[in-house]
Amino acid sequence: MRPRNFLLLLVLTMATAAAAVAVLVEERARGGDPVAGTMLYPGLLERVNDIDFVEVSTTADGTVSARREDGRWGVVQRHGYPADFRMLSRMIYDLARLELIERRTAKPALYPKIRVEDLGDSSALSIRIAAKAGGETAADLLVGFARPEELGGGVFVRKSGEAQSWLAEGDFQPVQLLTRFLDRNICNVEQRRIHRTRLTHADGETVTVSKAGPEETAWSLEEPPPEGQKAKASHELSPLTSWLDFLIFDDVRPAAEVDFSAPLVAGRFTTFDGLVVEVQMARQDGDYWVALAASTGTPDPRVEPLLDERRTMDADKLEGSLQMALKTPDEVADEIAEINATAGGWAYRVTDYKTDRFRTRLAQLTEAADGS
Repeated sequence: MRPRNFLLLLVLTMATAAAAVAVLVEERARGGDPVAGTMLYPGLLERVNDIDFVEVSTTADGTVSARREDGRWGVVQRHGYPADFRMLSRMIYDLARLELIERRTAKPALYPKIRVEDLGDSSALSIRIAAKAGGETAADLLVGFARPEELGGGVFVRKSGEAQSWLAEGDFQPVQLLTRFLDRNICNVEQRRIHRTRLTHADGETVTVSKAGPEETAWSLEEPPPEGQKAKASHELSPLTSWLDFLIFDDVRPAAEVDFSAPLVAGRFTTFDGLVVEVQMARQDGDYWVALAASTGTPDPRVEPLLDERRTMDADKLEGSLQMALKTPDEVADEIAEINATAGGWAYRVTDYKTDRFRTRLAQLTEAADGS
């Protein structure tokens, strides 16, 4: 190689190395930012149990908030109906533990790029979360998008009222939907416990599906089918008896706001182990609403021997068994108290599937006797 070419190559190599070093130094300098590793809200993690108000706002979904009173969290926009405590506590904890990585833009014109703009702009995509303790604002934050892991991870945030934005550890995204703030579980009565389900419609028509004993699996229609019709097969009758299984709601309001004086449908669910749940349905403001009340029934005498078996069954056989599903009188009493504590004074708009099922008519459970 000629000396001149060698010199040029050496210069280029040195220049490339210098650029690489410069990038490395810059990255290290950024990593050495004095704020790196500090908490976004110092001391908040130690005060999470003092938080008694949380509010989340977006331009798309509006505002939803929860308040703690007498040790109980309730959703403000739904008359204090119980909030999902697990979700809420996790969200507060994740907010409190946000740790800074580095500074980002302080220019308002660039906020939309990382979604930390003020909500006054109707096109804003940020999520604002505020937390208070005893009336004092403990945090007020605009949360932007979470950066993909392949790009280094982290979430972009900006304290409300401050120009500086930040990249923080994690992928924190506050829950912003009202339905996710609510504890949507009403009750869960396992279908195998059900003895009889009876629906009584406003015009007097009844629809009753039952089974003969706790160990039976076949369901029967108690009403005689119309002439030329027969009851559908057991598996087509059974969905009506699972109505109380994993019963959740899509919306809730005080029962006093709904007129249940002449229900469209009244349901009565009885179990072999002594639980009775009465359900009424009414229509108001274009939606169907239900109210529930639980009480004590008469246990079937065939249940007690099954409960006795439960006490001696091996764990592997007990799991998923009928014996495990059935409840003792004390357990039923606790269940009644829990259902009434949850549903008392409230009206629910349940899922469309449950609503349609509760309005079942006799014609829907019968078919042509000749199979045509």
